[in-house]
Order: sequence, then structure tokens, then C-alpha cells
Amino acid sequence: MYWWSWFKNGENNNKNKEPRAIVISGMLACVVSLILIRLIALVLPFRVRPLVDPTNGLHFPKDNFDWVNWSSFPSDHAILLATLTTCLFFISRLCGWIALLDSTLLVLVPRVYLGIHYPTDILAGAAIGVGVALLANQKDIKAVVAKITFQFMDKYPALFYTGFFLFMYQVADWFRGVAYIISLIIRHRLLS
Repeated sequence: MYWWSWFKNGENNNKNKEPRAIVISGMLACVVSLILIRLIALVLPFRVRPLVDPTNGLHFPKDNFDWVNWSSFPSDHAILLATLTTCLFFISRLCGWIALLDSTLLVLVPRVYLGIHYPTDILAGAAIGVGVALLANQKDIKAVVAKITFQFMDKYPALFYTGFFLFMYQVADWFRGVAYIISLIIRHRLLS
């Protein structure tokens, strides 16, 4: 939907200026959201996921992922999806509703059903994500970020679109590649 928003009026920069500014502020909001979630997870007390909590009396299917070492609160999926969805509402109400239904029914509700998160993890994550998206789409913030990005895009279009595609891929992949590289660097420094 973000790529559709970027090209919805073709290559006409005048017609696409506002949707493109929202897409850019949305990408900035994704980065801020992910940094914020890691900081929150480090500061708040560790919360065991329902999937691995022996005291709740629930029985979930076995999974190969190490959920024991990942705090449940707040949900990083909820933060990122709420950020992306809220920004889509600024572009198109229809796209926003489609994204909201998609992320809620296909990602967030199943995470509660499968015991990966408590409902409060999802609600808190969504609230944080909406707040970050609303902040990123404030007129002044959006204008500054868009101006810098548009200048770079006009000067180096091939480099911009290559980088933007790779960045969007990382958003779709939940920044797993970046997280893996960072964890390797941290592990190397700790072992050195």
C-alpha cells in the first residue's frame, strides 16, 4: 500500500507531494517506533509470554523459537503495524481501513490466540505506534523530513530509490537483517 501511495498519481511530483511526504514520515516513524520498543523492553520489567508461562494453566503447541528470552510487553508487531496503518489513514481512509483489518485479523489477533502476547501487550503497542505516527505526521516534522528527502531524491534518484526499496524491504521483514547484524556486532564485542 505504501508503494501504491507513492506512485498513485504516476510520476507527477506535484500531485504526489503530500502522499509521498506522509510515506516518508511513516518510514521515519517506523524507525522511531522500533528504537522506542527496544528502549521500553530494556527499561520495563521482563514479562513472560503466555506461551511459556507455566502458571497460567494454558497449553499451547510447541514452537522452536526461544520465546523465554523475549519480553512480551509491549508487542513490537503492534507498534510497527499501528504506525504503518495510522500513516496510511493520512493518505487514504480506504487504505487505512484495509490495513487496520489486515493487521488486526491476520497478525495481532492470532498472536494473542497463539499465546505469543497478552491482549494488553497488543493494546499498549498499538497505542504507542499510533502516537508515534501522529507525531511524525505533524505538519512541521513532516515538512522538514520531506524537504530533505525530496532534495536527495531529485539529486540522486537511482540511489534514493535503491535505498528506499531496501528500507521498505527491511520494514516488511521486521528489520530482522539489521537486528541480526547488530547482534553479531554486540556478540563480537562481548567476546573480544
